[in-house]
Amino acid sequence: MAVPPKAKAENSAPDAGGARVLGHGGGIEAKSGDVIVVCRIPDFRRAGITHKPLAVYADGELTDGQIDAIAADPQFEVIKVN
Repeated sequence: MAVPPKAKAENSAPDAGGARVLGHGGGIEAKSGDVIVVCRIPDFRRAGITHKPLAVYADGELTDGQIDAIAADPQFEVIKVN
């Protein structure tokens, strides 16, 4: 028996560009231009910020220098949303 596909809202990114990060709390939306930061050690400080495990920063909220410093640290993953 075929399983019907899930509704678009549950399994795809928003139509206007962006991303949806799924997780236990229902997920986080990120728009085009946003920066997603994943921190392997919660409350770790880098670039003048105490980081949560997962955060979305609006376009322009972080400087290029902050993004570079965070991305250079192995405790982080930085994803720029197009």
